[in-house]
Amino acid sequence: MCAPGVERAGPSSGVLRVTLIDVGQGDAVLVQFPDRHTLLVDAGGSVGSYDVGRRVVMPAAWALGVRKLDWLLVTHPDIDHVGGARSVLEGLAAQEVWEGVPVPTSAARIELVEALRRRNGVLRTVRAGHRLEVGGVEVEMLHPPEPDWERRDVRNDDSVVIRLRYGHAELLLTGDAGVEFESAWTPPADLGPLRMLKAGHHGSRSSSGAAFVTRYVPDIALVSAGQSNLFGHPHPDVLDQFEEAGAAVFRTDVDGAIIVETDGLWVDVRGMSGRRFRLEISRASS
Repeated sequence: MCAPGVERAGPSSGVLRVTLIDVGQGDAVLVQFPDRHTLLVDAGGSVGSYDVGRRVVMPAAWALGVRKLDWLLVTHPDIDHVGGARSVLEGLAAQEVWEGVPVPTSAARIELVEALRRRNGVLRTVRAGHRLEVGGVEVEMLHPPEPDWERRDVRNDDSVVIRLRYGHAELLLTGDAGVEFESAWTPPADLGPLRMLKAGHHGSRSSSGAAFVTRYVPDIALVSAGQSNLFGHPHPDVLDQFEEAGAAVFRTDVDGAIIVETDGLWVDVRGMSGRRFRLEISRASS
């Protein structure tokens, strides 16, 4: 069964769509590839009984034309990234779950893995250097490297970082990664001229450092943070760095859900608030 018109809600032919779902103080990023494959990066979550996966992420996915997921990636098992994952796994019938550095003691991870096993699903570990191509989009894992000890606690700097490249456009999805990734990563020679960055750790001062932003020079910065959150995200220093880089900033706490679409020659960003920004290759190259 599907809702009327749900298939027509998908992106146009040849378009890559990336949506930052507004899950409050957390991350949930839905990637709809041009060939209709789907990847959800994190699933939001919070402490308590409120099921963000079932009440927010799944309805948003349906509204965007997604009835099932091909892949569910958990960047790291902090509750605001993995809390809604089990409901999404079951409700959207994800075929595979990807993770970076396992944390065997994480209760949320244990719950997710058990649910996956009940469905006879596949659990894959991803590392820096892993690549695949989906519908003409290059998907590259930039972080984490192979760990040299078993984690007993969740670390933000273990977050999976993904680079999506489609034609002349590219996007870095950084989870909660901070200085450990940012200081070690050297931008490749083939950086696309249309560049987007999802700010690490919800715009915390511990991520999106000045040196990293200066090296990457994003045209568009995306921030997933809760309205009036207690952490002060995004930090004013981070916003200042994006302004100095000339990046247009979209924030879920201000703009609501954020939809990014590109055909590799242009990028269109719109928030549910109605704000919109468009970038084209001719403009970026001038």
